[in-house]
Amino acid sequence: MDFLWQKVMSEKASLFGQIFSSKLVRGSYKDEPCDIDFKMKGNDQEKRRLTHLVNTIARSSKIGKDILEDAAKGGYELSFEYQMGSYGYCGHDNKDKKPVIVLNPATKDDDLITTLVHESRHAQQNNRGLGYDFGQLNVKSEVMLFRAMEADAQTCALMAALDIRETTGNEAPFKAFDEKCPNITAKLPKPIKDKEAPFKATKVLMQQAFDGWYDDSGIVYSYEMSYITSPMRRFRTNDKFENCPYDKNLTSKEIVEKMCLTPDGQCYFSNKPNVLEDKKKLTVNSCTLDFVDDFFRARENIKKVAPDKSYKSLPVECLGSSYDTYMDFDKLRDNKAEKAKNNIILNQKILNKVAKSK
Repeated sequence: MDFLWQKVMSEKASLFGQIFSSKLVRGSYKDEPCDIDFKMKGNDQEKRRLTHLVNTIARSSKIGKDILEDAAKGGYELSFEYQMGSYGYCGHDNKDKKPVIVLNPATKDDDLITTLVHESRHAQQNNRGLGYDFGQLNVKSEVMLFRAMEADAQTCALMAALDIRETTGNEAPFKAFDEKCPNITAKLPKPIKDKEAPFKATKVLMQQAFDGWYDDSGIVYSYEMSYITSPMRRFRTNDKFENCPYDKNLTSKEIVEKMCLTPDGQCYFSNKPNVLEDKKKLTVNSCTLDFVDDFFRARENIKKVAPDKSYKSLPVECLGSSYDTYMDFDKLRDNKAEKAKNNIILNQKILNKVAKSK
């Protein structure tokens, strides 16, 4: 039944993908070759839209082009799939496990431009050997790595948007990013943000954007749930303790030297290799530590495996007073939840419009 349900939902997502990329909804896209040799999946209109997104980046942003080229060389396939409350994801196809970057077709192109850079940066991170499965690293290393992967991907998305604005005068991708992530753009020097000074993706600017990601506690702690507690819950529910040793260790220096690279290949934290050890970047919610404690106690009782102790030294902040409060995703991200609801209403109006036109 689960397989049949997934198949039905996948087919619905694919159908919605075609509708939201259709000429009626999006208009026409130029029929032109793609400047980067990506594999693409979809009908002709979807492929033209994907090509438009790729070429917009490749022709206007060096950092964006380099990142997309690495993703293409890694064999990542581009496609559209309707997703609730998400702009896109980088992962593997459920059927044949091939690497994919999947974008939400209900999202505006101005948002998808930075989303494509963001997800391609994740592909690049994976290509550089940082694509660890959940439960392989110790908890402290997971906290450092998984947060840094998001901060770095958003840093590169912002740099590409600024590049495009500088090269072409097109401010729309930057404005869309600024609206979504004001905590990150707030770190930019005012002359750069307000286009009063020329832009270049320097180490300092990339450091500032990276640090800005950690200023949104709702985002930071939501990834704590997605990358720390949710995998533990799955391991425990499915009795898959053997799949999660939590025993490998990574240092801040090892992570940033592989991940945090400028367009010319230099580490933008070369002057601060231990940046991920900063208190702010390591602080976790007290409910997370309670959850992790319970997980390792259960694993020790059932499998007789000693618990990971790496997380015991992490700084703690009380975001919620109970598991129920902590696990309430909407309370942590009210704005995101509200936007998701509004998108659902808008998408239904579009579907109704399509149905009436037939």
